[in-house]
Amino acid sequence: MERFCSVTNIKSNFRAISKSSLSGGFFFFNLEKISELSKPFKDKLKENNQTGWQTKIADFMTAGTSKGITATIVNPINMLKTKAEAHGQNTPNSALMMAKDVYKRNGIFGFFKGVSATIARDVPYSGIQFMIYKWFLTFEHFFFPKSKLFS
Repeated sequence: MERFCSVTNIKSNFRAISKSSLSGGFFFFNLEKISELSKPFKDKLKENNQTGWQTKIADFMTAGTSKGITATIVNPINMLKTKAEAHGQNTPNSALMMAKDVYKRNGIFGFFKGVSATIARDVPYSGIQFMIYKWFLTFEHFFFPKSKLFS
């Protein structure tokens, strides 16, 4: 318990939670907005009785797009966090000093180093995960026959 509550562990835990919360917030905000934009397309699919793989692809694209946008927005924060972790806890640099250094060396594009790898990893993962989640929601009546849990 003493190790868990040490000042350095509390700081590192807070950094991880705050980055994850920010990333999750952006993801679900984008997911909601993109879902609203894709609603006419999904309604058209329902009108034409094309609710099979087309809606699954639409769900995949919705979540993948949301994650791509989120990864791009959050990457500067993630890059600075990774840089601080690489320097260790003994570094005197603040986040602002590291940001100035990155900007001085690489310009604005320095904050987006590694974003292509993040997008290549996260977009398919989020798309597949959301597509499977939406598919499982179609079984609501099987698991919860008289419930409006997911309505």
